[in-house]
Amino acid sequence: MLLRLAVFALASVFITPQQVHWTVGTGSVAGARIATIQGDPAKAGVYVMRFEFPNGFEVKPHVHTEPENVTVLQGELLIGTGDVANPKLAHAMPAGSFFEISTGTKHWAFARGLTIIEVRAIGPRETTMVHAH
Repeated sequence: MLLRLAVFALASVFITPQQVHWTVGTGSVAGARIATIQGDPAKAGVYVMRFEFPNGFEVKPHVHTEPENVTVLQGELLIGTGDVANPKLAHAMPAGSFFEISTGTKHWAFARGLTIIEVRAIGPRETTMVHAH
């Protein structure tokens, strides 16, 4: 039996905080800042993004087509699941915390203090708001 192995060429990536290119969020993340660290969320493959939320920022209920792995880098994120955002029902995730949101899980969040999260997922990324207006 012949065993075939797929070999993936991986390039090393080194990015300092000063090299992170932040852009202004639009649509559902208007008021936040966004940085794509690696990859492209619109294309197939792994990507890494950062989101910077000001104190009190609300991420309204939404779903994604792929699971997300999230690390809180700074501040505190109050994260919850369901159709309605309610900070009293949230999990408080301080800096250093990690969580995964499964495909199709309705979720929402609030920032406590200036909060930066890093999201690692597989594209293409599609986000659907639960209560689109």
